[in-house]
Amino acid sequence: MKVRGIEMKSIYKYLIINLCEKKVRSFLILLSIGVSAALLFATMGMSNTCKQMYVDQIVKWSGTSDITIEVNKQQGSDTFIKNTDISLDEEKYEYNVGIIKSEGLYNPNVENMQYLDIVGTTLEELALYNNYLLEEGDIEDFSGNKIMISSTFAEKAGLSIGDEIPIKFSQDTITFTVKGIAKQKGLFINESTSVVAVVPRDALEALYGSEGISNQFYLKLKDNSNMDTDITSLKESLTNCTVSRSVNPSDLSQAVNTVVMPFRISSLSVVFMSIYIVYTSFHLMVLERMSAIGTFRSIGLTKKKLKRIFVLESFLWGVVGGILGCLLGYIALNTVIIKYVEKLSEGTLLTVAIQPIQIVISMALAIILTMLSALPPMFKALKKSTKNIILNISEEKVKKRKLQSVVLLIMVLFFIACVVIPHTMGASLACMIITIVCMTIILILMIAIIPYGIQFIAACIMKFGRSDKVLWIAARNISTNKNMKNIIRLLAISASSILIITNISNAISNTIANVYDTYHLYDISMSYRTADESFEEQLGNVEGVESYVSDYEIDSVKLEDQNYYLNTLYGIKDETFFDFMGAEQTDESQNAIEELNTGRNIVITNLLASKLGLSVGDEVKLTIDDSTFDYTITGMLESSFKLGNIGFVSGDYLQKDINLSYYTTTYIKTNSDVDTVKNNIKAEFLEDILFIQTLDELVAINQDLIVSIFRIINAYAMLAVIIGIIGIANNILACYIERRRELAMYRSIGMSKKRMKNLFISEAILCGTLGILVAFIGTTGILNITPFMLSYIFGNVAMEYNVILYAGFAIAGIFIMCLLTILPIAKADKLSIIESIKYE
Repeated sequence: MKVRGIEMKSIYKYLIINLCEKKVRSFLILLSIGVSAALLFATMGMSNTCKQMYVDQIVKWSGTSDITIEVNKQQGSDTFIKNTDISLDEEKYEYNVGIIKSEGLYNPNVENMQYLDIVGTTLEELALYNNYLLEEGDIEDFSGNKIMISSTFAEKAGLSIGDEIPIKFSQDTITFTVKGIAKQKGLFINESTSVVAVVPRDALEALYGSEGISNQFYLKLKDNSNMDTDITSLKESLTNCTVSRSVNPSDLSQAVNTVVMPFRISSLSVVFMSIYIVYTSFHLMVLERMSAIGTFRSIGLTKKKLKRIFVLESFLWGVVGGILGCLLGYIALNTVIIKYVEKLSEGTLLTVAIQPIQIVISMALAIILTMLSALPPMFKALKKSTKNIILNISEEKVKKRKLQSVVLLIMVLFFIACVVIPHTMGASLACMIITIVCMTIILILMIAIIPYGIQFIAACIMKFGRSDKVLWIAARNISTNKNMKNIIRLLAISASSILIITNISNAISNTIANVYDTYHLYDISMSYRTADESFEEQLGNVEGVESYVSDYEIDSVKLEDQNYYLNTLYGIKDETFFDFMGAEQTDESQNAIEELNTGRNIVITNLLASKLGLSVGDEVKLTIDDSTFDYTITGMLESSFKLGNIGFVSGDYLQKDINLSYYTTTYIKTNSDVDTVKNNIKAEFLEDILFIQTLDELVAINQDLIVSIFRIINAYAMLAVIIGIIGIANNILACYIERRRELAMYRSIGMSKKRMKNLFISEAILCGTLGILVAFIGTTGILNITPFMLSYIFGNVAMEYNVILYAGFAIAGIFIMCLLTILPIAKADKLSIIESIKYE
């Protein structure tokens, strides 16, 4: 193919040679595109992995079923129904499995006692709805006093195949023989809070003296499109049972988003950085090609043809970068899962599944990002006339100083508006979105304002610093050289990215860590099978117990009209509850707490009220166990415990509404060694403790998780910095190449190599100072409004400005700029004056 005498293959050959000659720049472009695609790939993959992990944990009991039926029971007693009582048309479901679920106590000694969730079923039914995988043993005849336990419990208790294990059920003790040790799959998937054991159905039927009974059922529908209708039908026929979906999509989505959200936020800065680096790299590429572009156009290559070539080239860059991004993303995904998600898995088998849509979206992002970043500087180059390209005449218009002042004023007003607007809104989804928009605008303003800041500071130096000729020249060079402005931009973005992410990470980490000091004011928490006033009286006599409080706690309570779930609804006796679970109260909220028992009143958090737009006096409908109750909001208190999604009602009214016989949770303060008191309590209430844990144990469980979260997030920040440093180095080197002729002229009129080095160092210090100054201003503005974004996700977050961190980054930024001057200094030492003057 020819274009007026020039073959297209010659053009493509030139482009390929140009790319090969500029290996560092080409690598940087590919790396930037690849990292952006990799972060999207990894974040999507992590979302899928977390979703599957939570599905596995949620369906621990329900397996592959669609509907779960649980017989309602008073705490402390077992109730069963006949398997034949399930009235749903048999043609509607694939299977209907009923199990007997009970509790047992394994008690070799007080310190190592373990409560077990005992499942009575047949292996055939277990395999039908919730498969298992044996690690040891071979169970052929699963009947009588045999038991299957998990590998985790077997290791903890020192049990092996053939060992006998006595388990106490109420007043009866049955000795089982270990016949199977299962892997952490299905029922055995998560034993962080409870240990599961499977025994033959006939063993529990003999214990409870009846055959063909169950207290939990799992149904798999042939067609789940009418599941809600089927659930309603079952509720009507089974009035003493709770019927629900086995997996609640809303709960699953909320759990996954809570885990993935910090990484989505952190990855934005890296993507933003990559876009800018791709843009500046293509800008430099076009500058280097200007003479060739002028030549091609002078011999007949039209702008239309060149645009097609540029579009094709940027598309191919995007494709190659996307492929690299998918490979890097897979590596990053595995790293994040090992370092972070594994901490959340609690023994769940994690699988890294790569979905086709994941690859397609990552590739699409890479291509779109590249084309949007590459085409503007490429098309801009085509606006120059052929004559001006060949003669290297600049067509840029210098803005009038008056116009520059107006633009600068407008940007300052926009900056102020972006900082002020979130302060006028309460915590809500809209506030979070608007805050993210404001943060993005501030980042854009940081880049846009740099040329004006450079002009102002350079003018001051050139006016008042004429005695220092090197500094004077450095200021003039920075104010007139685009590459130096790009260097300052990259430094500002790099510094602000890591400052923002580091400060946010520290704020969230401190907030989570402070939860234990702020809200957990007790030493031990426990759940007792028949917790009532007589239990509390007996608990008060245990050695080491100083004080205690009991309450009713109901999880996942739906606010019907708001279509929102409370993490926990607390039914409390009186205000003494807050001596054990802290909250910031005003006089109004204290009065509301004291008057809870006067009716169906509820006190909620300010955070929840802000999220849902609720006020004192509003009525809310609480749905608990398929029953809905009207409660009136009588007060609000300040608390971000459980993300602020909590409410407090009268324990008496809650107990009456849902027919509770016993308290669900008891909190204890001690006056001696906590572990000793815990063992004293276990010895006193050996058989009926459902759960007991010290606060130190709770902190230890969550500490590794907190550390792992922010280790990965800070790794994202360091990635942004590394990319920024590479981009700065590339721009410094390109800047030197572009200025070879200018530097040769300095040498030809007498500038020594020493003064040339001083010039480079002065430019580096000025660039570093300006970049860090802009970064500090932008970072401070963003951090000022960040709590309004985080409050919707994490509750109230206090943002602290670490002066030492700021100072450290200021020194580091200027040091890195000075360090990178080694590149042009090394080149300048080998500078040939004659060849450089002839450059271009």
